[in-house]
Amino acid sequence: MISLISMAYNQQHFTEMLLTSLADPECADVPFELVFIDNGSSDSTPDLVQNFPLKRNANFLGLHYHAFPENRGVAQAVNQGVKLAKGDVILQADNDIIFGPSSFSILKSWISRHPGAMISPNWPWIQKKLGRTFFTSSQDITSKKMHYLKNSGMRAPLEKYRATGSCWMCSKKLFQKVNGWDVEYKNICASDDFLWKIALTGAARFTVPCPVYHPGKITRGSLPKNSAQQEKDLKRFNQYWGGHPEDRELLRKHQSQAGLVPDPLPRKSFWRSLFSSGI
Repeated sequence: MISLISMAYNQQHFTEMLLTSLADPECADVPFELVFIDNGSSDSTPDLVQNFPLKRNANFLGLHYHAFPENRGVAQAVNQGVKLAKGDVILQADNDIIFGPSSFSILKSWISRHPGAMISPNWPWIQKKLGRTFFTSSQDITSKKMHYLKNSGMRAPLEKYRATGSCWMCSKKLFQKVNGWDVEYKNICASDDFLWKIALTGAARFTVPCPVYHPGKITRGSLPKNSAQQEKDLKRFNQYWGGHPEDRELLRKHQSQAGLVPDPLPRKSFWRSLFSSGI
């Protein structure tokens, strides 16, 4: 059984799209439970989640719904979700994720072959191809669009040494090995910190071809870029890691210090190499 963990603070229209995809047995096509953490929503999210007809998917094994009285941030929501999860395999998805046909079985096949790894769908590639408005409401989730999503998603490239923080799968054992997410992060850097800790365990990371759609930056963009909380998160990351979460060379340095082979940097294209060298 897969334990799917998701969370939301309002944004019920996005959550409805997630649930619509989960109710489709062609998308959530292996047994799963849903652990949903409500971060103090003031809209109709509680009623939507608790009354959505997920049972029409025979693979759905039950809902664990937990509501915080106020928004405690994504890190605390993820940790709470893992505590409630009954499965040994965790699949975390932001509430604006849409699972396309065969998504669950594809991800599960990867984790079955690499049980100690972290797996994520290559949604950034799909987002770039389809755009951020390919799905805007649950009415957009038609058989025609889902078929197109599957065809596009299966052409996404496989990327080693990488996983994304918006949708990922790993064993509960690996999650607990790094003590989960740091709850001091409230908006940004929480997933970056988690992924860096995973990298320093030496675990393999794969971003795989899989038809999962994510409009991107919905959760992270809920606060202004210059908000005090984001500045606080970035400062905490810098104090702990000694730099910025987008500094790949810094992660390589930490890996080397830990006795690990550093992740290779992405290969530059021929023209980009010429440009950066000043030729």
